[in-house]
Amino acid sequence: MTVSSRTESAQTRELCRELEALGAITHAQVANQFSSPGWPDRYIIHPLWHGHLEFKAYNGSVTPLQAKVIRDLNARVPGSAYVVRHALVKGHGQIELIDDGLTRDILAKFENAAGLLLALYFITRTDARYEPTHLIEALRRKGAKWQIMQRGTR
Repeated sequence: MTVSSRTESAQTRELCRELEALGAITHAQVANQFSSPGWPDRYIIHPLWHGHLEFKAYNGSVTPLQAKVIRDLNARVPGSAYVVRHALVKGHGQIELIDDGLTRDILAKFENAAGLLLALYFITRTDARYEPTHLIEALRRKGAKWQIMQRGTR
């Protein structure tokens, strides 16, 4: 068991490099005078999952504003924002969901970037809250009309 002495940002950069090696795009959402405060650290795009991740050290705290943003994102698109906590032991982490207040539920544990992606995929596929059927039906009731074209149709 190796105890990690690296900083939260160093651990985040390493995990993001591993995600990118697996084909993910990791977009850093750096806070500055032109951005909204409280948004998660990264936006991840991968065929298995895409959404916002707030990376925290094993003992790091989520601010009330970060918790509010994560709750708001998940209220609009369930399964689109999580906290990823780097564990004290190198190579182990966990995915957390912020629900009411600052309460957090541990949804999954992972050992590497591949495990993180698969955990995110299965979390969002096995929870009924993430099923968009009710949204599709609501749009149909509002008169949504569309036609999917065969590729090559002009």
